[in-house]
Amino acid sequence: MPDVDAGFTELEQAFKAHSREAKKGTSPSHFLILFYAVECGLKSRILRMRRLNRIGQMEKSEIEVHDLRHLASMLGLSASLTSEKASAFRLKKSKSSRPIEHAHLAWRYGVAMNKEDEEKLVNWLKKLQQKIRKK
Repeated sequence: MPDVDAGFTELEQAFKAHSREAKKGTSPSHFLILFYAVECGLKSRILRMRRLNRIGQMEKSEIEVHDLRHLASMLGLSASLTSEKASAFRLKKSKSSRPIEHAHLAWRYGVAMNKEDEEKLVNWLKKLQQKIRKK
């Protein structure tokens, strides 16, 4: 069982609340909230698709991840949203590449990303957010 066993309703409410807050600005803090909004939205849709009520009903390795591409592919979202193009970003200072599931860490800890990569990542998150709203 996960440390915090959220249910469908809680995840759905978190998706909506985080989405509202993320729209209020364009700082890394807003992008962090957008990332978490999308994560909550994807997980709520996965629960609904599988007719489950709580994330604790799923395998820990399946749901306790920050890999949004993996979660999107579990929902069968289009290849353009789960492709390798949306798989990594570069850090500004070290220029090293990191997997997309580490974006929340960079934003949370204040580590600057390559601006172009950050813009692409945020646009990708917004596309995922729109798909989640339609599912």
